[in-house]
Amino acid sequence: MVANFVTVVIVNYNSGEMLSKCVKHLLKSTVQVQIIISDNASSDNSLALLEQLELNKQTITIHRNNSNYGFSYANNAVFTKISTPFILYLNPDCFVEKDTIENLLHTMHQHNDAGMVGCLVKNMDGSVQTGCCGLTPTPARVLNQLLKLSKIFPNNPKFGGYLFSKEKLPTKPTEVELISGSCMFVRKKAIDEVGLLDDNYFLYCEDYDWFYRFTQSNWKIIFNPNTKVTHIKSFSTKQIPFKVLLYKAKGMGRCYKKHFKQNSSPATTLIIRVGIIARFFSLSGLLLFKKLLRTTN
Repeated sequence: MVANFVTVVIVNYNSGEMLSKCVKHLLKSTVQVQIIISDNASSDNSLALLEQLELNKQTITIHRNNSNYGFSYANNAVFTKISTPFILYLNPDCFVEKDTIENLLHTMHQHNDAGMVGCLVKNMDGSVQTGCCGLTPTPARVLNQLLKLSKIFPNNPKFGGYLFSKEKLPTKPTEVELISGSCMFVRKKAIDEVGLLDDNYFLYCEDYDWFYRFTQSNWKIIFNPNTKVTHIKSFSTKQIPFKVLLYKAKGMGRCYKKHFKQNSSPATTLIIRVGIIARFFSLSGLLLFKKLLRTTN
């Protein structure tokens, strides 16, 4: 077993049996890890189920936040407890393979200028999850993605989106600008320079903000498609779909205002704001319509 160079941080909020399953996979890893659970005042049985596993208290620490202050806050709250040179930020509904962490560690050692490494993220059915890697979501790329202009003009880079399609995923470790926030393998030295996650984001887009700050600080982000995790997307948030849409809208607005508004025209800012609001209300309406259909059937 590889020596302990890695601390795994898992933010838990009502993750049910997913948290225990996630930890079980970690304990089978070929790399010895420290595990810190940062719990956002969960009200379900997720921690009780975890404590039934006869855990090694030298390996696993549970940090209890007194309220749910969000994903970024919970990750940042345990940073001072970490002494290892590498940190894996992992969602509780994300399951590593035995060699996932070892491969991520090896990739990091091969790229001394890498601040972050990501991997292939798959759904339970084995299909590749959208959002494994991509480029900085600039206003133009976001617009291209939403309007699917990259499919209409596939050979014109001006119309490219920010997420790589499954067909265009790299086949070897490659520098990118965006990876999946469900599994982020990070060099602690880079965090010391770039800073922690921005806890003004409650949920969603805090990872995009972090990726951008890493690249702006000349730390590379590497995507390794040859190692993988399985992710049950949005397990903890599926019971609060309207709140999720609101968090996403607020996150997108904050990310744009923080990083892109100063270099955008008033017209672009107006389009972005209208787009975010329109997205929120259209998807909220669709959710409400589906809910009404279920109640009538």
